Amino acid sequence: MRKDQEPKYTKKEALLRPFGLHDSSPMMTALYEKIDRMGTPEAVAEMFKEMSLKLNVVGDTSLWDQTGKAALLMGSHVTGFERFPLLAVFGNMQREDIRSLAMPFTPAAVLGEKIDRKNVGYFMKVIPAPLASDYSKSKIDEFLPLRLLNRDKLLSREEGKKVTNQTLQDAATLLGEGYAINIFPTGNIRHGMETPWKPGIGEIMRRVPEEKRENIAIVPYQFAPDFTRGKLMKAIFYRNNGWKMREETITLHIGQQSPASAIIGEEQDPKVITQVLQAQYLQSFSRK
Repeated sequence: MRKDQEPKYTKKEALLRPFGLHDSSPMMTALYEKIDRMGTPEAVAEMFKEMSLKLNVVGDTSLWDQTGKAALLMGSHVTGFERFPLLAVFGNMQREDIRSLAMPFTPAAVLGEKIDRKNVGYFMKVIPAPLASDYSKSKIDEFLPLRLLNRDKLLSREEGKKVTNQTLQDAATLLGEGYAINIFPTGNIRHGMETPWKPGIGEIMRRVPEEKRENIAIVPYQFAPDFTRGKLMKAIFYRNNGWKMREETITLHIGQQSPASAIIGEEQDPKVITQVLQAQYLQSFSRK
């Protein structure tokens, strides 16, 4: 095929093409068909099975294994793609009421938009300051490529704050209604869970009415080192070529869980709540 005959791709398609996740790929064609038939979480769970990726959940899920059981899931963010095996875990539970907070423009965010074909809103936007159009610090950082590639879509800092504030309020409301909300509290794949968490997680819980906190499970989790971006890309490559991959495992560890009321009580300071939740997380996964 000559260069002038090659198909043209949108920015989103071009971003996902290196991962084999463009719309015309066999993988995405099959996934879209499943989503239209059964909904996104169950479709993602089925696709993981087809790709021979076995999800192994280690720990108790009884507090959040059914629709309507409110849970705040807080997890480490290493590969940038953790939201998808987590979505598959909920698909295996036949839970559609899972929402994840995430910043826009990354490959994972673009993929998330694409698989939300019914506009359910599985992924809720938070806009960090470095992704604002009027971000004043002129330095090279991990956000620079996103700023450059999406400069025509960036919101002002004030507009971004409004979007984030609405997301935090929506997350608190949904928790009160029995949804499961997933958040990556460091806000960045480059930051370990020992670094100070962003206060957004505390702000969400501050906005949850005290009388509803006892019905919300706080769920620390982390994926084992057996979940890597390379393993996911290998499975996608095999699926796109019609090859059968030998089964490989992705392990999800669940930490110590408690009702929100038992951990944060009546606390209203979002910074204090954030610190308490981080301490709970670190205690769950501390090496003994």
